[in-house]
Amino acid sequence: MKPLAIFALFFPFALFAQDRLPNRIEVLTENYERAVERATNPITQKYATELKKLLLELTQKGDLAQAQQVEKKLRTLGVLEKTLGDILLSETWEYSANGSKSQIVFKDDGTAQMAGESNGVFPWKLEDELTLTLLYSDGNSCTFKFRDLETLSVEGKTRLGGAIRTLKPKE
Repeated sequence: MKPLAIFALFFPFALFAQDRLPNRIEVLTENYERAVERATNPITQKYATELKKLLLELTQKGDLAQAQQVEKKLRTLGVLEKTLGDILLSETWEYSANGSKSQIVFKDDGTAQMAGESNGVFPWKLEDELTLTLLYSDGNSCTFKFRDLETLSVEGKTRLGGAIRTLKPKE
């Protein structure tokens, strides 16, 4: 009878201890995850900074295939939302020059295609996170400096002659 009395006396404490065990595991797990994040965060930030530098270098060179690979890595790290390159590739654009309007499509091979023009294919490159340059076959170019990634209607000036061009998403 004594063993049954001892069991009955300590059984409620055993149940209470079991209820607390998962909480301790959760607390230990959360502490571990926070410690790992604190330890790896500086390394991850340095890696992301170097990847962003590489991304800028590749886009300035016009190597968009490699730039897209770097963008994927930055997205995996969770430090890259959308880029001007993503926006250019995802839209059809209205390009205005000298009073005439055309549609332009940016391609991931670093070229832009002017709708309806056989000679309307020309290279484009990103100078930085908000600056696009169109390179024309006559040696001229036009640079568009976007204010941010939300305000997409922009004016640019050509390198030769300073003519005004506009670029905005097609409505």
